[in-house]
Amino acid sequence: MNVQREVGPEFELEQLRIKRKRVLGLVWILFGLGAIIVAVLQVAMAVEADRPVSEGFVVRISYDESKRTMHRLFPFAFLQGVAGAAIAMYGARVRRQASGGQSDSD
Repeated sequence: MNVQREVGPEFELEQLRIKRKRVLGLVWILFGLGAIIVAVLQVAMAVEADRPVSEGFVVRISYDESKRTMHRLFPFAFLQGVAGAAIAMYGARVRRQASGGQSDSD
């Protein structure tokens, strides 16, 4: 069976639309991964924080202060991480729909 490829302005516009949606999907994926990384770094930096320098020495926070900080920040960081994962999955879905369910290697 001989299949001819469409050529013309409509075909070119469709290809441009598909490419734009694939790039948009990639942007959503990167934004979602960035949100996850920021959530992890916020918790890590808050738990490992130092108090301001007093008399030339850095005073580390105690274990109890670190634990309280972690318990206070965890729900927000967890929600931010879940939101980042949802955004990344949405971006993957946009990308997959733009390519018609075909993988990048096809």
